[in-house]
Amino acid sequence: MNRGRPRATARGRPIMFPDDLLPEGSEFDPELCLPRVHIDGQPFHTTWMAAEYAARLMTRSGAEGQAAAVMDALEGSQDRDPGSPDFGNFRWEREDRIVEDLNAAPFVSIRLAPALLRHGAALAPRALERACHMIRLCLEAIVRIDVASDYTNIVAQSVASLRIGGALLGDARFLDIGATRFRRWMEMVDRAGLAHEYNSPVYTEMTVASLSQMVDLDPDPELRFAADQFRMRQVLGFALRIHPETDRLAPPYCRAYAPFMFARTASERTVVEGWIEKGWAPEWISAALECTGEVRETSDGRTGLHLTSRLDAGLSMGTASAELATQNNRFIAAQSMPFGVHLSRGADRPPTVVFSRYILNDQWLGSYRTTGSRPVDQVFFDHGAFIGAQDGNRVFCLYRPRTLDAWERTWSAKACLIVSDEGEVSEILADGSQVSELPADLPPGSCVELIVSGRRLTLQPLNGLELQPDAPVRVQSRDGMLVVECHDYLGPPRTFWTQAKPGSFFQGYIRSGFHVTLQDAAERARPVISQSLDDFRGADGQRVWSLNDDAGLGLDVDLMGWTLEGERIASGDPAPMLASSVAVQSRSGRLTCNGATLTCGPVPATLLAWPERNLWVASVHAFDVPDAITLSNGRGEVRLPNARGCVVVWSGDRVRVEATGLEGEIAVTGAELEG
Repeated sequence: MNRGRPRATARGRPIMFPDDLLPEGSEFDPELCLPRVHIDGQPFHTTWMAAEYAARLMTRSGAEGQAAAVMDALEGSQDRDPGSPDFGNFRWEREDRIVEDLNAAPFVSIRLAPALLRHGAALAPRALERACHMIRLCLEAIVRIDVASDYTNIVAQSVASLRIGGALLGDARFLDIGATRFRRWMEMVDRAGLAHEYNSPVYTEMTVASLSQMVDLDPDPELRFAADQFRMRQVLGFALRIHPETDRLAPPYCRAYAPFMFARTASERTVVEGWIEKGWAPEWISAALECTGEVRETSDGRTGLHLTSRLDAGLSMGTASAELATQNNRFIAAQSMPFGVHLSRGADRPPTVVFSRYILNDQWLGSYRTTGSRPVDQVFFDHGAFIGAQDGNRVFCLYRPRTLDAWERTWSAKACLIVSDEGEVSEILADGSQVSELPADLPPGSCVELIVSGRRLTLQPLNGLELQPDAPVRVQSRDGMLVVECHDYLGPPRTFWTQAKPGSFFQGYIRSGFHVTLQDAAERARPVISQSLDDFRGADGQRVWSLNDDAGLGLDVDLMGWTLEGERIASGDPAPMLASSVAVQSRSGRLTCNGATLTCGPVPATLLAWPERNLWVASVHAFDVPDAITLSNGRGEVRLPNARGCVVVWSGDRVRVEATGLEGEIAVTGAELEG
């Protein structure tokens, strides 16, 4: 085993800190007794990594002393001033002078509290006492912060910390607060379908991990059941979007750092397979990894925020109705990938990625950095607010610049479509003519066609050209990427009084963006797009920008408030709780999918039906009022005469049922009931 440098004990005898338990990318610093990482040549001691290391040390027999030593060192990063607004929270790095990132508390506690509950008895009594005191202060900070339910991964970590930490400390107050916040979070998600942080390749795993800790350790069996259902629903939505050829999560993403955007990390298929191996996801989820077709979900029932992904042979593409915009926070905002395409390049290569960005003053990947301890190329900052709609292979991508106003001078503003690898672009056409040299400045409104990885991508600008009638469309290469830039302005630095809101000159945000179609390379169909703009109706009214293409895709956007007022697709509901080729979710009380029917009370319920794989899964969310629940699939039936909620898994000729509040006997025909 590789080992870090020893740290002397009180008796002068060295103790060794095992390197194989260190968080990935870190090394052990014997001087501070903490894990250390180097970012752009600078050392940082990250608190959650210290908590992770201590938790792992507790799992190894004989390493309890090392775990206690790391936790002692971690105390040095905790705010211990009772008069501080951040009392009990941690600095994100030991090098920070103050607490700034409020997420440090749940990041630390979700790692330490479960480990202490499982293994704390092996620690020396004084070490356990100190660790529990540190957790108590941390939980008090979480109680005071009371993070909103739309911050998915943090509310998940906070709720799990309160429940598990409360069990560790034997503190009913923490347990009660955790239960109340969990139910509040569940109620918010149950109005939508998917959790608010939609489809994130980075943060979904943190949510799943936190719910898994609750499933394993929560003292209340009904909350464990609910957490298991909630986890299963989030995993299902994630797994349905894993493209079977590329093994990558199909766009859109609410938050995706650059390595995930460009598919340079481990594939999301391996992530889901890891969940199955650890017991965080049921075995039947592996079937969902082979699903293709269209997947639609809603992630915010209040605003109607929803997402669409299309998984076809050799490609996936997806669009959100809006970016994640609930937090005005430099650590979180402007990291969404609301539109994206993955084009397969074979099993041994990551896919070609196509995505959109709104860019001010030519800022690019590397121009923005959240903190000194995070890489400069982590966030590809988006300066635009997005509204989108997708039906099949057609997409409207609309933008308004978020900070184009009368405060700061701007010399360039543009909506961009970016291809991650310009070497995959074999042909460029502008209004049907070949483009042979880059950069190429094209007339305003020019239609651009790209042959990318064997597909034809057609882009038609939708810019209203309110700021500059002759603003060009430019095609150029940058850092190995190909960029199509639809300029709204390119000229001397200036302010824009008409975009200041509130402002006496404001008559609505500018129109910007493009329509995208993806086809086989041999196809040349160019969609016909029609649009209209309402007359100005005054400061308190609306000004609606309506767009339609000739395939039935359309949307209406209020330019005064930048809100989606209407959306049209060729068939179906553009914003269901969940709709896919094998799974649906609704609150209707009656769900049908591929010949199967689920009937229950008017509560959120999910039905997966895949007859070709002999698989049917029904999940009815647990509520206080019992109701009869029936799953039928043409081969038989499962009936629960009265239950508050259940999960039914019919696989092959066997049926497994878990239920809460069950009254009466479960009746099964056509298969054998397990247990």
